Amino acid sequence: MADEPHPRIPISADWVLKRIQEGKKVRLKNAIIEGDLDLSKLNLPIQHLGRTELQKILLDLKDDPKVVHSSIDMINSAFH
Repeated sequence: MADEPHPRIPISADWVLKRIQEGKKVRLKNAIIEGDLDLSKLNLPIQHLGRTELQKILLDLKDDPKVVHSSIDMINSAFH
């Protein structure tokens, strides 16, 4: 059985969340992100957007979303 040309490396979702919380770059290649990547629990800045009622109800969007300032690049990666 042939080996994968680029084996995927497991990365904790907590590591990714910590980088985002700190405003640092997240660059992953050939990674498997393991765990819950829930940005809603991070203490990120909020930006007010005047969304329509239609956007809020049908798309389940909020008027005050959290803003991620980190540069995030994930290439050939998967979420588990």
